[in-house]
Amino acid sequence: MKKFPYPFFTLIVLFSLLFGPFLSVSFSQYAEHSARLKLVKNRLLKPDETLKKLNKLIKNDKKLAALKNILENQGFQPQKEVKNLLGTEDIFLNKNKEKVTIKIYLQDYLKPGSEDTAALAWVSVSVGKTPVVYPFYLVAPKGNFKKGIEYSVDDNFELYKENRWLSCIKEYFKQKCIASNICILYTRSQSWAPYLLNVVYTCRHCFALSSAFCIGLIQ
Repeated sequence: MKKFPYPFFTLIVLFSLLFGPFLSVSFSQYAEHSARLKLVKNRLLKPDETLKKLNKLIKNDKKLAALKNILENQGFQPQKEVKNLLGTEDIFLNKNKEKVTIKIYLQDYLKPGSEDTAALAWVSVSVGKTPVVYPFYLVAPKGNFKKGIEYSVDDNFELYKENRWLSCIKEYFKQKCIASNICILYTRSQSWAPYLLNVVYTCRHCFALSSAFCIGLIQ
C-alpha cells in the first residue's frame, strides 16, 4: 500500500489541531439542522443549460425581466461565457417524506469601464408542489464581494435593496456551518458566478440548505 508523504500527513495533523474544536461544534450544529432533510439528488447544470433556463424564465417571470432591464439600463451587459453562469438543482426529502427542491440560476453582468460586478439571479424553493420564487440581482462594488448589495423589485416593479438571500446565507454559514464559513469568507474571484461556484464546490450541502432557509421554507 502506498504511504502518504510526510508533508501531507503533517498538514493533516496541523489542520486537526488548529480547526478540530471548531469542526466538532460546526458539524454538531449543522447535523442538528440538516438531519431533517435527506439529500436525494444534486445537479450542477451545464452553463448552456443554465442560460436556456434563465432566458425562458425572463420571458415568464415579469420581475426577473424587470431586474434584467434595470441592470442593462445601468450599463451592465450579460456575460455568456462558461465561467459566467451558475446553475444548481438539489432535491431533498424532509421528515414528512415530502420532496424539497432547491433551484439556483445565476448569470454575471459586467459594465465596461467599471470595476463593479453584478449578477442576475433566480432562486426557487418548493416543498411538495408549493414553490416560493425569488428573483434578484447582486452588485459587488469595485468587485468587493464582502460588500455585496442585493436588489429586488416589488409588485409595482420598483427597485429596492433587499437582505433576503446574500446576507442571510452568509449569516447561516456563520451560525450553522462554522467550518464551512471559510469558503464564503475567503473565496476570491472576478465575478459572482465563479465566486459562488467555488462556494458550491466547497460547501454544496450547506449552500443549498442556506438558500432554502433564507427563502423561508425550512426552519
